[in-house]
Amino acid sequence: VPYLRVEGDTGVMGGLMSHEYHYHADIGEDTLVACEKCDFRANSVVYDGDVCKECGGAVIKNSAIE
Repeated sequence: VPYLRVEGDTGVMGGLMSHEYHYHADIGEDTLVACEKCDFRANSVVYDGDVCKECGGAVIKNSAIE
């Protein structure tokens, strides 16, 4: 199964960083933000900007299932 690792919300457990694993699907309830230039990917709960926070490139948004 092709999956994507993205930055996720640390939630109630806290911490400095968390990752989630998602599968692209039109029926997914999560929205992923992915840079077209570098490997930056995040759940839109964590980052919902229009440009990549790592390189300033354009981002695309897709639905996914966690």
